[in-house]
Amino acid sequence: MRWLQLESMSHTLKMINQFIDGRFPLKMIILVALFVLFILGLVLLISGIKMNYKNKSAKFLSLILGIALILTTILGALGVMLFGFNS
Repeated sequence: MRWLQLESMSHTLKMINQFIDGRFPLKMIILVALFVLFILGLVLLISGIKMNYKNKSAKFLSLILGIALILTTILGALGVMLFGFNS
């Protein structure tokens, strides 16, 4: 069991070292940025659903922006994985 923990920690340190040395693949950086944007889209979508009915324009705008951001990030992630923007 201890072996698995050391192996996992070693893999994490190798990833950090790649990022510091500048050898981190561009594909991974783009995917992380798209993941953050995906989370922001989910937050917009959920906040739009939970808004009260008095502010209909803000609710509509939040829902539309959330859906657009989620769809854009999914398509962007698929494009990165399929076409492989590796450095």
